[in-house]
Amino acid sequence: MSRILDILTRKNPEPIRDNLKSGTNTVIDTDLNVPRNWRRWDEFTYENITSLFSRELNSPYNGPEQIHRPLEQDITLFQENTVEDFLRRFIVPDVNYCYKPESVCPKFPHLYKRPRYDRLPPLTPNCDQRVT
Repeated sequence: MSRILDILTRKNPEPIRDNLKSGTNTVIDTDLNVPRNWRRWDEFTYENITSLFSRELNSPYNGPEQIHRPLEQDITLFQENTVEDFLRRFIVPDVNYCYKPESVCPKFPHLYKRPRYDRLPPLTPNCDQRVT
């Protein structure tokens, strides 16, 4: 059985981007109101994050082991909606299986078109410390 880390780091289906129009990144006009006590986290590295969440990442993955082979039409991107479709079909299911309460811990998010982040407890490295 695979671990959650194995699934989250496996190769995803490669989208066909030939039909996408080039553009610029979206610019946010809003003041983000960064707290005065904010400081850069230089230790935010793959090694540190995987160590911090090692218990969850080494938990067994309870979803399907294989990604089904997509049709070319399923991975061809044209505009934002097709990008969302691609993510929902090929990326989000694995993430949701990794979040399943019995595989990691209760009260984790379930991603869908409109994420329900308003009632989620804060994410902490130890599942037992999550606040309801």
